[in-house]
Amino acid sequence: MKILLDTGTADPDDVLTIAYLVDKGLSAVTLWPGSDAQVGLVKTILNEMGRSDIPVGGNGYRKDCVSGFYSKVFDYKPMSPDGLCKDIAKDFINETILTCEAPFNLDGLDLNEWYAQGGYAPPSLMHPSQVLTKFKDVETIQSFNFGSPSLIDRLIGRSKKRTFVSKNVCHGVICDRTILPRIKNPMIKKIMDVYLSEHSGKAFHDLLAASIIFDRDICEFKEVEMYHDKNKWGCYAKENTNTFISVGVDKERFWNTF
Repeated sequence: MKILLDTGTADPDDVLTIAYLVDKGLSAVTLWPGSDAQVGLVKTILNEMGRSDIPVGGNGYRKDCVSGFYSKVFDYKPMSPDGLCKDIAKDFINETILTCEAPFNLDGLDLNEWYAQGGYAPPSLMHPSQVLTKFKDVETIQSFNFGSPSLIDRLIGRSKKRTFVSKNVCHGVICDRTILPRIKNPMIKKIMDVYLSEHSGKAFHDLLAASIIFDRDICEFKEVEMYHDKNKWGCYAKENTNTFISVGVDKERFWNTF
């Protein structure tokens, strides 16, 4: 399996997902907005993991757009990308693509199988046991990983199959000090050890989205029609759309993937 990860560097979750996918088929990384600082961070991580062969795309964006957290873990500097994001992405339109950031790098491409961390499944689609308290009365909500609604509308129209791991489902998957001993990946442990020295836990949004590429039964999915009210997203059950969204998660099954 070949996997393109299109992501950012605003949250530790982003690079944790790179580390998670390195030995599972990660074939390229494209970055949004795509600064040389972002490229340098990702290349530093890949070099540490012995995978400098994985190409990293950028866009020459001038602002760094890198979370200050990363400087606590890595000594990195800006680097040149291996190519423009769209040029690299073109080689993966018939492969598996996972987006964990607003997917502007994919705009205009015809995709085969698109996985995304983003979107929202309303409580009306979910079993009550899976509904998080802070979302229990919410039918639509903003999903920052989707960028602009018009962008997602275009990508839905130009992809054959879409699987979304919804914002409210992944908010319930938290890595804390009780979970950390179960994780065998040295890079994930290295990053999370620093993160948990300052925080009580970290939601593994993007890693959950990555995990269902290999074990779809980690999440329960329903076939839906997506819709948006200005910048807020929702969905409703509808057959024959080839659009699926998570409405629940088996947390133990997810943690066992580590």
